[in-house]
Amino acid sequence: MTPERWKQIDQLLDSALWRLISAPFRETRDHAVIRLFDSATGKSRVAVRLPFHVVFRASWVDDGQALVVNRSDPISHIVMLDRFWVSEPAQRP
Repeated sequence: MTPERWKQIDQLLDSALWRLISAPFRETRDHAVIRLFDSATGKSRVAVRLPFHVVFRASWVDDGQALVVNRSDPISHIVMLDRFWVSEPAQRP
């Protein structure tokens, strides 16, 4: 790589967009938080508390002004199948 290209990479990595690293964490049974880690100091802070769980990661958008997250909202559906082995439809009592 050329010295000019290394300089461009250094400038990009030194930008504010790369300084804060976002990561989701499960805070409680049904809530998550997004923590921001400062890559220069190693310190972190809670950016937002969410009333749902986050899957995978929190991604920066809008030039580092917003975060996009994948919401995880598992829903359980219980279905009762009755007399499905009978060729006739079930009769109501």
